[in-house]
Parts: sequence; C-alpha cells; structure tokens
Amino acid sequence: MKSATFLFFFIIGNSNFLTSANLPLQPELLTAQACVNFGSADVNSAPGQKTTVTVKIPASLNSTNDASVRVISRNPGLAAPAGAVNGVLTLNFVKGGPITQSFDVDIVGKGGATLELANDLGVCVGDPLKISARVGFVRNPSFELNYNSTDPHYVEIDAWTKIGGGGVNEGTNGPFADNGTIPDRSRVGFIQGTGSIAQNLSGLEPGKQYWIQYYFNARGRCGGTIDATVKFNDADLDTVSNVRPVGGARPYNFRNVLFTPGINSGELKIATTAQGDATVVLDAISIVQRDAGNLIVQNPSFEASGDVPSPGYLQTQALAGWTGTGQFGVNLSGGGPFADNGTNPDQDNVAFIQGQGASLSQTIGGLTPGQSYVLSFAVNARGGNSPHLQVDVNSFTLIDENVTAVGGNDSYLVKTVVFTATGPDAEVKFEQTATGDNTLLLDDISINSTGITPPQPVSLAITLQSGGNVRISWPASATGYLLESTSSFPGGWTDVNLLVTVDLKTDQNFVTVSTASSSKFYRLRK
Repeated sequence: MKSATFLFFFIIGNSNFLTSANLPLQPELLTAQACVNFGSADVNSAPGQKTTVTVKIPASLNSTNDASVRVISRNPGLAAPAGAVNGVLTLNFVKGGPITQSFDVDIVGKGGATLELANDLGVCVGDPLKISARVGFVRNPSFELNYNSTDPHYVEIDAWTKIGGGGVNEGTNGPFADNGTIPDRSRVGFIQGTGSIAQNLSGLEPGKQYWIQYYFNARGRCGGTIDATVKFNDADLDTVSNVRPVGGARPYNFRNVLFTPGINSGELKIATTAQGDATVVLDAISIVQRDAGNLIVQNPSFEASGDVPSPGYLQTQALAGWTGTGQFGVNLSGGGPFADNGTNPDQDNVAFIQGQGASLSQTIGGLTPGQSYVLSFAVNARGGNSPHLQVDVNSFTLIDENVTAVGGNDSYLVKTVVFTATGPDAEVKFEQTATGDNTLLLDDISINSTGITPPQPVSLAITLQSGGNVRISWPASATGYLLESTSSFPGGWTDVNLLVTVDLKTDQNFVTVSTASSSKFYRLRK
C-alpha cells in the first residue's frame, strides 16, 4: 500500500492578506444584482393608458450614502414618466432606505419607445425597458411572440387565453403544423381537441361593420374530426365544420367574417369541438373596419403580422395575403426604421417596399366584368427618400408618380383611382420603381364598388376629306380629353396641339390633319 503525501501552505501575517470581501471585482463576475435594473417586464399597452414601472438598485448603492438614478425616455412624445423633465426622471434613494422605487408612465402616443437607466456613480445598468403602444384590435395575431422549443410545443399563448390543449408550432416541423404553407411569418397557433383561444377587444365602434380575417388548417397525421367556431361575446359568427388538412405545400384556408358590434369592447374567441385526436391550426387573425360594398382584400392594413422585429424585413417569410418581390416587410408606424414619419390611417402597422422593382401584389376576386371600382390606399415615403410609385391592375398602369414623405405627424396621403374590371379577378400591384435606396410605405387598401358608374367608351373616328386632309373626331360630350399622337409604338406620345372645333350638327369635336405628313397613330387621353 502506497503512502499518501499531503502538502500544506500557510500565509503568516495579514497586512497583505486578501479575502473574498476585498478581492478586486472582475467584470466577468458582475451579475444583474450588481447593476441598476428595471424590475418590470417590457410593456405592451395602448395610447391613453398608464403603466407602473419599478427600478431596483443594488443594496450596496445606498447603504452608506444617498444615491440617485436617472430614467430617460427616448420617446417622451409616446411614453412620459410622471414627473419627468424633458423626458428625464430622477429617482432619489435615501441612505439605508428601500432599494426599489415605482413610478407611473403615461402612454401618450402610438409606436415604440424605450426607457433607459443612467447614474453618475459608475454603477452598471441593465437592459432598457421597451414600451410598445398599439391601437390594433388583435394582439399577437400571428402567434410569433412566444414559443416552447420542446416538442410538441405546448405553451400558454401570449395575449390569448387558452382552454384545453394547444400552443405554438414553428415552421412545418410540427408535430401539429405538419402540412400546408404558413400564411404569415414562421409560427402558428394550434388548438388540440375541444378547446378555445380568446382575447378581449377594445376600441370598436358600435354599429360599424368589421371584418374578422383568419387562416386555418388541420393537423394531417391524426384522425378524428374537428369543427371551429368564431365567436364575439359568445355569439356565434362563423363555423367551419370538419376542418380538413390542406395537404402538401398548399395555402391555408382563408376566412373573412362580417360582424357589427353593439358595444365598443368584447371577447373574440375561436372555439373547437372535436371527436378523436384532431387539431386546428390558426394564423394571421386580424380585424379591420370595412363598410358595405367593399370587396375582400386579404390583410388590407397589414395588421396580421403583429410586431415584426426591426428592421421588419419579411422577404424570407410570408406576408399574409400578399406576394412580394425584392425587399419588403412590415413596420410599426412611428417606430420605423422605415415608417419613421407620418400618421397612418388604420391601426398600427404599415407595409414597406424598398429598392427598385420591389413590389407587393394580390389577386382580388368577386369582380363583375364591365363594372367600375375604386381602389383606395394610403401612401408615404421614408424620411429623406424619393421613391416612385407605380400601381397596376392586371398590368395596366393606373398611377405612376413620385412620392414625398409627409413628415412629422402629418397624415399619410390617400390616393384613389377608378378601374373597370375585365374579368372576375384582377391582380393589384404596388411597385417602387426609383433607383437607389428608396422606400415606399402603404396602408389601408380597399376596393369599393358602391355608386360607381362605368364610364362610357369614347372612340375616335377618322374621315378622309377632299384636298388631301383627314378629319379626326370624337364626341363633344367626352370632356377633359387630349388628342395625342406618336410615330411608333409603344411610347413617344405627344399632344397634337391643333385647333379643336365643335361640329354643332353632329355634336362632335374634330381636328383636321394633312395627309402630307408622316404616318402617325392617334389616341385620346384623359
């Protein structure tokens, strides 16, 4: 048996003896407890609301002396701490007193704000407190805010009250989102078996008509049957019986539900009734106010995506209802970085398209051939940009113009244009065509058929006259038209600039053109 050898060390004297109490503090040993921190979670609220925020300091900071900490609002026009001067609130912690203090923050405007901490004592500070002030009707509409990475991903869903089995799935890894193409971003919510998800709505206008839009699917791997019902204040609005998987990479089913609330608030609920092990999968649940006569536009105000992390690009993910090219995405209006100016007309989000050739398009159904429709939308530009907007319907250009940022808190520009349907469907496309780093902002897109009378067709008549001249005529009732000509297609159109005379006998406008000139094509442009 081998003997063991032990070595003992002794330090004699204490003049240089180091203890754990006076060892130099290394940066890597710092913890959150050694810093000044917010003792409150990030805030999701709405304009006009008040929230209480807590700040906590290390116990050593005011153990022997008074200490002061500054709370700085980077967006005082949105979030203003009570008692702040120019966005700065000073908290005084007296010697030996409490190490926490609370104060109220008034949510003044819509957008994103941050509160930061500072002090003159050289003490570290924790992360800023983020404040998101929204007026949108549905919170966490695309189920992106929280996720349990452990399969099968059961979780309580942020902003929703869940009854029964359910949670959030990401991508198509399932196990519940196992088929179809996710409509918006990367996550979906699911309800397994009989259950429900619900949240309270506010800010509705009694007597106004609203659309509830949502996308849905069913799990493909399990049997059983499942029905889904949309309710408002426990009144059934819409039921889909025997929800079936779309299969493969097909798009989710889409539903547009009309409802007219009698009060300004209430509970939105999606409830399921199942036989066997069946699951409904949900995504992009949003609400917009739309009057009668509006054609269905999917996700018309871009609210279905919820809070998209800055800078908001979505070109690698889906944007519910829209097909995008180039660089595109969604911003919280006023929170930027692209939606950095102006006041948008509907709820919180706006879409952006950035760079030459970037576009968003959607095919609209339910049109009547020969009927005229009004396309309306709100538009703005990123501050300091000079984008150019081109709006096409079925590849026919209706708007082709520069857009200037409205600036400050001014309202977005609202554009309207009339088009005549040539078939039951039409592709509406918004494109940014300027070169360079230019960004367009879009919101509140609607198509309305109410009270629109199709314009009567106007045609040119050409008559050969004696003396080698040609008479070009059109109805005098067609006011506001210019006669243009070109030598070759497709461009080069210029005003004819000839005297237009009215023939009182035939009630026709006409000009006289010499046949001695070169061949030309003519058109009327209003």
